Order: sequence, then structure tokens, then C-alpha cells
Amino acid sequence: MSNWQSIYLSSQGRLARLPYFGYSLLLGVLYFAVVAVLGMVLGVAGLFIGVALYLVLVLPFYNLMAKRLQDFGKPGKYAWGVIAIGVLGMLLSMSASMTGIGSLFSLLQLLLALLILFLPGTAGENEYGPQPA
Repeated sequence: MSNWQSIYLSSQGRLARLPYFGYSLLLGVLYFAVVAVLGMVLGVAGLFIGVALYLVLVLPFYNLMAKRLQDFGKPGKYAWGVIAIGVLGMLLSMSASMTGIGSLFSLLQLLLALLILFLPGTAGENEYGPQPA
């Protein structure tokens, strides 16, 4: 398996803070660039394709976050919870009567994302593998 495949298509192992940030940023910037071009070229249809593309990219984002969580000794499956909080926040924000609650969920997801980014990994080897370089 090539390096990019092991980064984006596998949840095994650990990922240090800086590579996690870089790989996530790269994926996010590429996604938003593609959606922007699709939106300009295809209009509303391009935005619907963008939503479908988002669904495809959930797995690579999950894999990155799972490896980051495993770096500080937490199960990678917790990444599904962080993703679910964000999706729930987005869905609730679409309802005029639930916008405030949706914003709270989005804020919670942001706080969790910052913790995942900035918490140091376990020094040395842990149950998920050796310390990343």
C-alpha cells in the first residue's frame, strides 16, 4: 500500500499532530476547491455533487482522526462520534427553531477537533503502535 493510501484509507496506527493537520488541511482545501469549481460551472447541481463528494470523503477524514486519537491512546472509533456531532450540528442549524442548538453542537465539535489536534501523543509505543516520527 502506498503512503497516501495508508494515510487516507486505513485507520491503523498512529499519526502525530503536524502530519494530522497537514493531511487534513490538504484534503479539506482540495474538497472546497472542487466544490467551488463545481458550483461555479454547474450551479446548484454542482453543489449536490459536492454533498455526494463529502460523503465519499467522510472515510478518509475518519481514518485521519482515528489515527490521531490512537496516537494519544484513545480508540479510533471515537472519531465517528466527533463526526456525528458535526453532522448533527449542521442538520439542526438548518432548522430555524434549532439554530442555537445546532450552533452548540458545532462549537462542541470545534472544541473536540482542537483537543484532537493539540493533545500530545503518547511517548513511546502504545497499544496502537510505535510513536510516529
